Amino acid sequence: MTPATKTKTTALERLEALRAEVRGAQDRVGEMESRRTRTRGALERAKGPLREYYEELGAGEAEPDAGRERELLAAVREVESSVSIRAEMDGGAVRLVAVDERLEGELRGAQRAVEAAESEVGRFIDDHREELAGDLTPRSLAARDRLLAAWDELQAASGAWGAARAQWSPMVERWGDLGALPQNPLAGATAELERAFAPLESGVRRDPRRLIPAPRELVPTDDEEAPDGP
Repeated sequence: MTPATKTKTTALERLEALRAEVRGAQDRVGEMESRRTRTRGALERAKGPLREYYEELGAGEAEPDAGRERELLAAVREVESSVSIRAEMDGGAVRLVAVDERLEGELRGAQRAVEAAESEVGRFIDDHREELAGDLTPRSLAARDRLLAAWDELQAASGAWGAARAQWSPMVERWGDLGALPQNPLAGATAELERAFAPLESGVRRDPRRLIPAPRELVPTDDEEAPDGP
């Protein structure tokens, strides 16, 4: 059997894989932080019904019920036995919170994993500068070409809109009472874009590389662009 050909991944694809690992590590931290929040409020949630029971007794709204009291106390003790109880200041008052020591440790480890994954992304960017620039340049050139094509199409569409409006104008003047013809909604936008795309600014020729979403020093000149690039 002929072994399957392994597709070589680009530097950008490998970078995205590393960034995906960062996002995955961040998601794990987020999940643990949510669990931590729920855990820290577990003691108060368990004590709530017990407090309500005692309040009902004090108000004469309920008769003493030893069975119910045992159940409510057992729920509180169950929480207290499974976590550490810490005192924290909350708006000037002391509040007891439940802390899951294992979860706290895992959360710190997960946060370290995020830092390690982010550092790996940074090292990869530093170590693969030429490869990344080589992968990004064709995409940037293609983005420039698409931008110019969209500008040409926008100009053509604006011209067609104006031509159609011009054909209506003399007839509407004779028919009357049909309301005013709308103004070209692209008139202001195209004027601004014309200045943005113009090769001259105040009589000074502008660098065409400004239309390419890449550092100018890394952008090839026109004669260096690959004719079969994307």
